[in-house]
Amino acid sequence: MAARQRFTRVSNACDECKRRKVKCSGKSPCESCVARSISCLVKATPKKVTVSQSYLEALEKRSLGHSHDTPVPTSDYDGPSPTGSPSLTSNSNAQGNSTTGAPTAAPITNPLVSPQSFYLQDTTGRYRFCGPSSTWAFSQRVFLLFKTVMPEYPSPDLPFHVDGSTWSLSWNRTDKSDMSLLEGLPSYNDFLYLLNTIKFHSHRMLVLLDEDEFFPHLKAFYQNGIEEVKSSPLWFIQYLLLVSLAKACLGTSSHSGSPPGSAFFERAMSLMPDFVGLHLQPNLAMQILYLTALFLMTVDMKDAAYAYISQSIRLCIIEGLHREPPSELFGDRFARHCRDIWWSAYILDRQLAAVIGCPTSIQDAQITCALPTSYDKSEDVQFMTMHIKLAKIVGQILDTVYTTEDARKSTFIATVQSVLRDLAPVLQEIEHLTSQGGPSSFATVSTINCHLLDGRPTPGEEAEGSTPPQLRPLLEVSLQSAKSILRTLIMLHEQSHLEPLFPFGLDNLFSSAFIVVIAHFIDPSLVPDMQHYVTSVTRMLSDMTAKGNTMARLRQKELNLLQQMKHAALSRESGTLGIPEFTPEPPSAMPTFSPLPSTGDWVGTTEDMTVNHTQILSLAQQLDVLSGSDWDINFGIGGDSWI
Repeated sequence: MAARQRFTRVSNACDECKRRKVKCSGKSPCESCVARSISCLVKATPKKVTVSQSYLEALEKRSLGHSHDTPVPTSDYDGPSPTGSPSLTSNSNAQGNSTTGAPTAAPITNPLVSPQSFYLQDTTGRYRFCGPSSTWAFSQRVFLLFKTVMPEYPSPDLPFHVDGSTWSLSWNRTDKSDMSLLEGLPSYNDFLYLLNTIKFHSHRMLVLLDEDEFFPHLKAFYQNGIEEVKSSPLWFIQYLLLVSLAKACLGTSSHSGSPPGSAFFERAMSLMPDFVGLHLQPNLAMQILYLTALFLMTVDMKDAAYAYISQSIRLCIIEGLHREPPSELFGDRFARHCRDIWWSAYILDRQLAAVIGCPTSIQDAQITCALPTSYDKSEDVQFMTMHIKLAKIVGQILDTVYTTEDARKSTFIATVQSVLRDLAPVLQEIEHLTSQGGPSSFATVSTINCHLLDGRPTPGEEAEGSTPPQLRPLLEVSLQSAKSILRTLIMLHEQSHLEPLFPFGLDNLFSSAFIVVIAHFIDPSLVPDMQHYVTSVTRMLSDMTAKGNTMARLRQKELNLLQQMKHAALSRESGTLGIPEFTPEPPSAMPTFSPLPSTGDWVGTTEDMTVNHTQILSLAQQLDVLSGSDWDINFGIGGDSWI
């Protein structure tokens, strides 16, 4: 509460001080504008008053008797504009009329959310649900908007590269005594190396196993072989899943066309029992289920991953892990193990729910399980706690920003501001933790900067762009977020810390690059160094592809199409060039761009990557400019499917 009060503006702050995000003296002219020798203007703030309906009707009749100006249109939106930005209506030209005939402003709402599900039909005829927070669904809607503007553009059928289409996995039931289960397994020392690899790439976000329980079985397995598989089948499934995830992290190219680690994953799944069998050892089963979900994410099977993490969460709830475990009953070690399992499943559940645009499995109000830092102050535990708090913010975004509840939908901007203010103290904790000399691996937490923003255009930049002034603050929020994520990922790539197959890096890379391209299309002045971003993203995707990540090649193809359709739309609008013919790439081809020197130097000299909690609070205040705005945009394109 104190942080909010610190940033409360004077009631009559001038427009220039608001834009520059500096304190205004409240005088007319203010001290800042006098010092800068510029005009000091104060926009009148409308005050809400409550009047009777009869009084309002009398005022309306009197105004109609004196007003014969141009009639106010009920709406000035007629589909997407040629520049790709949604048309906006001012408060005086708002949609809708009250029962008395007076125009009423339609509040800004999330255009991706509606009570009715939105579907796209793929090339096989199957209808695919487009979740509102899904990056894939958003990209498809953008392509549809482009196609609406340019129906003659020879683009491929959409949607393409749907979930689960990158690779094909299959398995049959395997007997626990089958000696083929032991083929190709790593030696004991090699497995320890693989285990450390997966630990490093999990970034202290997940607890993969209980070492006190796991290592006795590991030693027994390398001594007794198949006999240990027979006696401890669930442990062996966990072992195989860890091997498959480590292979995916290493990302070695496969000539068989299968993703790295898939052979061990299929072997694990061939032994997977049904829910009844899993429930015999619930804590181990919970870990097996969320490890399964994690691997499915690496092979672009997010729908299946969401189903498995939901099973893990449900089993946790059945066993009461969402509540604080009674240490006096189970002992401190087992109670801590239960908490670790719960929070690991919780983090993945929030991540996957956001990725595919579906609800989370449990509301935070139902959770009483203590945070890890309440019983352990070690650095690793502090890092995991930060991931949990960020996951809570993700859940809050899904429950509020993407809600279908009418009361919350009508306060969209206020909801976004609330999320930013709740995020600020979490960021402050991250700042404190990193200031104590945290290791470089914490940079992966910074990739969640998709909610952490900074920066404003320089004076006069607004006049150069074509972005409507009502939309610009919200656009800058998304754009600065995307730039921050891309710069972080570029640095991780330069340091060889960006995993070739783990899904989090690729998802963030694609979604951020997509936003940067769209922003450059709407207003090129927003991304003056666009070619640097294109070149850097291409290099990273090419490296991922070379290490066996087929999804990276597909994401590059989608970004290429976006670039081509963007240039075609601009050429069509200016009338200077014809629409370029789209030729699908051969599967083995990778797009190339003109090389630019020293990517690392460019990242080092571009905008400051640091975003602090005070900037987040300031950004929340900045969104006040949208509180009285309204818009109308139909991302559903009339609800039609496109095949």
